[in-house]
Amino acid sequence: MLHGFTQMLTLMIPVFAVIGTFVFLTFWVITHQRRREREAYYRYELGRKAVEKGYVPEDKLLELLNNERRNQWLGRREAARLAGLILFALGIGLMIALGNLDDHLVGLGALPMCLGIALFIYGLFFAPKDVKPDAEALPTPPANSGASA
Repeated sequence: MLHGFTQMLTLMIPVFAVIGTFVFLTFWVITHQRRREREAYYRYELGRKAVEKGYVPEDKLLELLNNERRNQWLGRREAARLAGLILFALGIGLMIALGNLDDHLVGLGALPMCLGIALFIYGLFFAPKDVKPDAEALPTPPANSGASA
């Protein structure tokens, strides 16, 4: 009786670990997306109110939005370079560790190493260096902000 329970418990631990991992990731993605939407809404409302009250000229606000968008792209380029370096180091580490176990397993470390080199080269040379603002990406001011009949 106890032997069957032990086998069932041994099988259920990985099942619960996988289910728990995916539930955690689901809730993390949902809360992260909600936070980003809330930040974008507050940023837009703050900019709109500042322009309406005359604290900030409209062209300065659009310039600020363009700079923010540009900084996001620069952050993505840096993230691609960092991910490339991490994958490259992981590949070298796997090649060394698996090479100590068996000489035929050395090639398994080449895949993350090549992916790391590709990501690093993309982030260094081919990723967009500066983003041109799209017409639909920028908020448009209201047509008649003060005159209503």
